[in-house]
Amino acid sequence: MLIQNNGIIQPQTIDVFYTGTDNLSEGMALCYDYSQSTVLDRSRFAVKPSYLNLISNPGFIGLVAEPFTYNASLAKSINSVAGQFVRVIPFHQGHPLRPIKVFTDVNVAQGDLLGPRPGSYTLGKSVCVAPVARAMEAVDRSATSGTVNVEYGRFGWDADATKLHRWVDHFRGGVSAGTLATQLPSQDYLLKGTATFTEQATEDVPVGLGRGELTLRAAATTIVSIQQPGAQWLLTTGRELFCRQIVKIDDISDEDFCVGLFTAGTNNGSGVVTPADLMTAANPPVFPADYINFAVDASASAGLLNFQSQVTSAGSTVSTGVALVNDTYAELAFLVRNRVTGAAANAKTLYVFVNGALTNSLETAAWAADVPTVLGLAWGQGVINGTPTSTIDYLEINCHL
Repeated sequence: MLIQNNGIIQPQTIDVFYTGTDNLSEGMALCYDYSQSTVLDRSRFAVKPSYLNLISNPGFIGLVAEPFTYNASLAKSINSVAGQFVRVIPFHQGHPLRPIKVFTDVNVAQGDLLGPRPGSYTLGKSVCVAPVARAMEAVDRSATSGTVNVEYGRFGWDADATKLHRWVDHFRGGVSAGTLATQLPSQDYLLKGTATFTEQATEDVPVGLGRGELTLRAAATTIVSIQQPGAQWLLTTGRELFCRQIVKIDDISDEDFCVGLFTAGTNNGSGVVTPADLMTAANPPVFPADYINFAVDASASAGLLNFQSQVTSAGSTVSTGVALVNDTYAELAFLVRNRVTGAAANAKTLYVFVNGALTNSLETAAWAADVPTVLGLAWGQGVINGTPTSTIDYLEINCHL
């Protein structure tokens, strides 16, 4: 519902039951608590945004309407959950509204599209979910977090192509089995190596996001990959990127595997792109110069998933602590935040998610230096023994320019 105040259209506030214990500032984001056991409780409790309640489920409630200071002595209880009521400006499904303030910790330019993100109350440049706000002013909040005046409401992913670049593939083209080099799905990818593929247009029930799947097969002791033609993603200063994919391997013990963003293939100047080497060796895998990816080394551990990033042979690797399971889909995602000034000058912070859980938060100077800026999507496998397959069901890449 909307109300009119002195000729200005404003949203009416609602009260939600906040189960956290953090102090909240005006303009911070809250989501419904999808960890609650009943549908009723999920619609009554509010918590900090997370992958579960923001991306896996559309749980964004809205923005804190006025500052809130948690007081343990005043904590109430609903269904044995401690918390207090917080006043929120609900997310409006209609036209943008003004004026509203949102809380952010980034350097905002006028026209930037902002949205909530997992693991934070603050809004950032919108790459994880569709934008909920558009900045009406330029203000740098990267040194000290604060508010920015915005239009607040539903903005689609296509709200401004000069600000937001998005790629989604459900792999539902229904292309029959064949040689990938001669029968590319929608001509969107290039093949490196020799392989066959099957693209199924049927609904993939176990995952639910995809409307099909693309399976890559190769002969024993070979390395194959598919990748976007040319440089698709430029992660230069001030940009942020979110990459999400749902994949599986049928036999982890026989296959090195990687998926993510890599050095783009080379263009001869006439539009002909030569795909780059995704892996130059397997068992253990050897990767090219620049990448941000998830990878499995079959010779080192039984399906243990690593996350790694590298620029010109200097890189960092961390274990996610998660082991993939044979022939079982895993949802892999990472968020790259590219800070600009202040205490976070030129820092690139990476957040790593596996099956909806935050496994790594990487904020060291080494990781900042090891994030490449010119990237293209790539996905592939290095076969050690037999003829295992890898399958991708869903791909999403969003970059705020």
